[in-house]
Amino acid sequence: MKLCRFELRSQPGPIRSGLVYDSRYYETDGERAIGIHEPGAVTLLPPIGVAPSLRLFDVAWQVNGGYSISFDYLNPSAYAGPAATVEMPESTTGMDFEIRVAGVVHEGGRSITHDEAPSFILGYGILVSLFDPEAVETARVENRATTPARDLGGFFGPFLVTPDELSESVMEGDPTRFRWTVEAHVNGENVMEDSAHEDHVSFSDLIHVASATTAVNPSDLLAWPAIRKPRLDSTAFGRLLAPEDEIRVTIEPLGTLVGRIG
Repeated sequence: MKLCRFELRSQPGPIRSGLVYDSRYYETDGERAIGIHEPGAVTLLPPIGVAPSLRLFDVAWQVNGGYSISFDYLNPSAYAGPAATVEMPESTTGMDFEIRVAGVVHEGGRSITHDEAPSFILGYGILVSLFDPEAVETARVENRATTPARDLGGFFGPFLVTPDELSESVMEGDPTRFRWTVEAHVNGENVMEDSAHEDHVSFSDLIHVASATTAVNPSDLLAWPAIRKPRLDSTAFGRLLAPEDEIRVTIEPLGTLVGRIG
């Protein structure tokens, strides 16, 4: 299923929830459909409310071929939904973005094993995370934390795709490891394309690491390591993000997420 939250354009304000099927939005009351809406009648919101926490994971590869997994906490309330606008901070002269797939935790727990982890997953969506590349590089040179330069908000959506919808993308041997097809455009300019991206780290790995030191909670967002993308000013786009730019990221089979810079 593709779960969603939305407002009706004719009745803005009340938040409605449901699922997407055959390009239509089926509003539900939690148990049954109570309305069917055409795409032009709705404004999509983030597929979940503000998450209790957002963890962005990274992988450090070792000489022997092994790896270690770490994560940063970022501000989940700074992430907007599809077609929303995120303001660029006045202190930032240009922004870039990371493309990640994020999963939503279905129930809470601590010290979750890899075998237990699949039962904790509600679904997956696209996470576009904004950052200041110059500030990140300066922080690294000065041996300071890069988190403030990466905590500029972003976008999450367009839907929350449940695991049963992703069976054709599952990698052999692990139901929480996937192959994605990824494209990214800025103002219509193609800046990245990967037709066979594989996540070496499974979502079970992320849940296991996240719950080892503190509990994960319902609606927590856990984001895979960023999908490889060149720095934006080294692509055909030729510069960093500025106000009025539009980002469009497609990850199949999760959908297309559009966000704008204000």
